[in-house]
Amino acid sequence: EETLARNYYRLAREFHPDRHYTSTDPSLKDKLTLIFDRLTGVYNSLREAAERKKAAFAAENSEKTAVRNGSEYFKKGVDAFRSGDFQAAVRAFRAATEAEPANPRYWSHLSLAYSKVKGALDDAEKASLEAIRLEPGNADHLVNLGTIYLRKGMKDKAREQLQNALSLDPGNARAKKMIEKIKG
Repeated sequence: EETLARNYYRLAREFHPDRHYTSTDPSLKDKLTLIFDRLTGVYNSLREAAERKKAAFAAENSEKTAVRNGSEYFKKGVDAFRSGDFQAAVRAFRAATEAEPANPRYWSHLSLAYSKVKGALDDAEKASLEAIRLEPGNADHLVNLGTIYLRKGMKDKAREQLQNALSLDPGNARAKKMIEKIKG
C-alpha cells in the first residue's frame, strides 16, 4: 500500500493538469487531464481492492481464531450441562468438537450430554466411539460407552465395554459398579 500511494502521488504531481497551467497548448491540458483522471481511477480501484482484501483477510482470521477456541464452547457446555439444559450443552460441546475435533475430552462430554437428551442415544454412542478412537487407553470413555449400551438395553455390549475398561484400569469403581448392576 505504501508503494502504491508513493507512486500515485509522484505520478499525480508529474501529470497534474494545474502544474502545466502556463502551457499555451490546449491539447496538452486535455491530455494531462485524461492521464490524471485515469491515473486517479486506477489508484482508487487498486486501493479499494487492497482494502477489500485486507478486510477479507481480517474476517477470515477472526473466524479462524473463534473456531480454534474450543475451550470457550466447552466451558459453555459444562455450564449448560450443570444447569440441566442438555440441548444447549449438546450445541456447545458439538461446537467445541468442530473447533478442535482431535480433543477426546470434548467428544466424551458431547456423548454424556447426548445421553441426557431423549432419543439421542445413537448420537451419544457415536460421540463416545470417537472419544475412544482418539484416546483408546482411557477407561472412562469405555465406561461411558458401556453405560450408553446399558441404557439402550444392550447388556452384552455394555458388559464387554465395562470389562475392557477394567482391563485398562482394574480399580475403576464406575466400571465395577456397572458390572454389578448388570449382574444384579
